[in-house]
Amino acid sequence: MRSTLLSALVLILVAGCSGSGETTSGDPLVDARNEKLATWRRVDAVKAAWADPDPVRRASVRESLKDQLWSSQTPPDVRVTIIDLFAADPNPAGLADTRRELRSMLPVEPDREIVSAICRKVVTGQWTEFAPAVVRSYARPVEKVSDDKRAERIALQSIAPDRTPERVAFDVFLRPPDDEPDAPIKLRERTRQAAWDLLARLDPSGDQRRQWLDQASPDEPVVRDMRRLLADLRVVPISGGEIAWMTALFDPADTRAAQWLAQTQPIVASLTAQQAQGLRLRHLEPIRWASTNRTAWLAASRAELLAELESRLKGRTFRERGETKSFARPVPSRLRDWSDRLSWPDLVAILAVDDAFLAPAAKDAVFTQVDADQRDDTTEYGGVILLRDDAPRFVMYMPRGSERMGDRRFIASEELIDAGRLALAQYHFHVQTWRNSDFAGPSVEDLQFAARHGRTSLVLSGIAEGELNVDLYQPDGVVLDLGTIERGK
Repeated sequence: MRSTLLSALVLILVAGCSGSGETTSGDPLVDARNEKLATWRRVDAVKAAWADPDPVRRASVRESLKDQLWSSQTPPDVRVTIIDLFAADPNPAGLADTRRELRSMLPVEPDREIVSAICRKVVTGQWTEFAPAVVRSYARPVEKVSDDKRAERIALQSIAPDRTPERVAFDVFLRPPDDEPDAPIKLRERTRQAAWDLLARLDPSGDQRRQWLDQASPDEPVVRDMRRLLADLRVVPISGGEIAWMTALFDPADTRAAQWLAQTQPIVASLTAQQAQGLRLRHLEPIRWASTNRTAWLAASRAELLAELESRLKGRTFRERGETKSFARPVPSRLRDWSDRLSWPDLVAILAVDDAFLAPAAKDAVFTQVDADQRDDTTEYGGVILLRDDAPRFVMYMPRGSERMGDRRFIASEELIDAGRLALAQYHFHVQTWRNSDFAGPSVEDLQFAARHGRTSLVLSGIAEGELNVDLYQPDGVVLDLGTIERGK
């Protein structure tokens, strides 16, 4: 009887230790991948697998654990354990592989717990070669975490104590690491743009960057281009996307860009200091157009342009966005909310966009594209407003197959972005249904895109049968409701 009771007790204890029915395979690598096991069991399995002293076996264990390290489906505790074990590898070759792996992973890792774990290893190991990867990660905005509290900033302060994180980002911008010969993507330019995106947040006025650019050697082509942009067009790129924009404008093989520059440069040179205040790349095309087609605007003050816009918007019908939960705080969209922030170049651009929608052929073009969008539930459609022969044309660019992410997401193709460099603005639709007031106006992702690429953008949202609400939004977060337009009116 006593023997029976002891056997039963052992069975109960074994069942309890196995985690309410969880069973292990006896192979720690298999258990480490088993999604049905408790996280703590998977952590123990990872440790057991890594403890194998056989160097041949260790190599295969490393490759298996790297797959789990990269997977977002792996619990964070398991991934952090893998990072800790890899970083403590006494084998120099193994540690070098770990550093390469984490350096590739950090800039694209979405989980903040994993980012923090990697940054801790950067600090502990003083891995100075991680600076470009840390900068790329830091360039990604994170809601609810202030920039001064970011793990990336702490890492940069530790591995480069003689420089501010802003200066580290600028140095990465100037001298991004060269691409590997077999690199599948151009990481060098991506790193450069990310560094400039980060500086756009940390140095929003651009004053610090101007100072550093003045001190930088002109041997680097991007420095020469920036100095030329400032000298010829009185602007400095603010975001990483504007770096690519600037480079394209100065491409000697692009004859259209060369003609545009020749026409635009003397117009920009003629602006007063007040008019040039706040000037950005996105303002240049509307100013070029206005110099020929709206000459009174170039002679007007900011107050006069603002009064013109107020007069136009008076009496129009507006529609507020219904969905606001995705925003940290509601984004206002009326002129009274933003009038103090709009610069003279902003007002020229807004008035030029408004004129484009008042053009006789504009509504027919827009509603034809809306009808096409509504027939396609794989994506949202969009395009750019080009000024050909100084008349506005709404030119749609079809998304590629790989860029179709569903009927509530717009992905701007490379062709659209390229065309937008000499465009008045870019636009897309929210017309999944005609009654789409909840999503009238830009989404959080839309605002982020505008900031990253430096574009004046528009979203046209269905609010009733044959009726669209037009919202303009700027890279600085300004959102302005321009009112509604109706088919056939």
